Amino acid sequence: IHVSNNSWGHTGSSYSINSRSASWINTNYPNTVASLKTAVADGTIFVWITHNDYLTTANWQAGMPYRIDDIEDGWVAVMAVDHNKKETDYTQRCGLAKDWCVTAPGGGLASDESSGVYSVDANTTSGYERQSGTSMAAPHVSGVLATIFEKFPSLTSAQVRNRLLTTTTYSGLTDTSGNSTSGMSTSTKEAIFGKGLIQPEAATGQIGNLVYPKTSNYYDEGNFNISQSKLNLPGGLSNSIQRKILNEKFGAFDSFDGAYFNVNGSEIFSNNKKNTDKISYQTNNI
Repeated sequence: IHVSNNSWGHTGSSYSINSRSASWINTNYPNTVASLKTAVADGTIFVWITHNDYLTTANWQAGMPYRIDDIEDGWVAVMAVDHNKKETDYTQRCGLAKDWCVTAPGGGLASDESSGVYSVDANTTSGYERQSGTSMAAPHVSGVLATIFEKFPSLTSAQVRNRLLTTTTYSGLTDTSGNSTSGMSTSTKEAIFGKGLIQPEAATGQIGNLVYPKTSNYYDEGNFNISQSKLNLPGGLSNSIQRKILNEKFGAFDSFDGAYFNVNGSEIFSNNKKNTDKISYQTNNI
């Protein structure tokens, strides 16, 4: 299993991660802990709701890596903001789970139907309804992780998770009192929003420089950095051959993690033919 979305767990302050010890978790759930460690080692990423008791830290399942070793690489906790990127009045903050916690849309007030996330409900006439909660936020994160896995099948689970955590942002986020993150200290931002709001497009896009491999190792320092300059095509090639190369698709790799991208030859090569004929080509954005 690549991604496991978890929208369940104990509620109440007595079950937040700061109220539960490693001994309590291991004593009460020894088989669960062993299974989770095995699954993480095998590449599963577990996504957990922080829960809906408006506490300053996540519940113990979402915060488990704070107490249990060898699972953080496969853990993501999720707190919720409304459609205005404002912290909701139900979400538990990231708190002690800040290093693996992210922010995602969960809807506004639970009592305000119009502010909820549009959700499937077979028991309604239309088949849909609006709901709010961290249970609405977590699937956004699981969906982004699944999209990264699909787009970059060569990446490991740790690399996929790292893309999600690295591309988040605090821009536009406010707490329940309306205070902007722009005026908060780093520690305050992390305590509330963890790594920040997920950015699906950034997580599936280019993060580092694109390099054109000269060897079988795309991490080799000798690879050509196409983000800085282009390779010259041999001057002896005909216009038609150069045009074909410039419009052909080539493989390039993100220096951040080796993620594979298809790019036009025009982004890698430049026309080096010195004559009066001009070659017209279009460069696509990555």
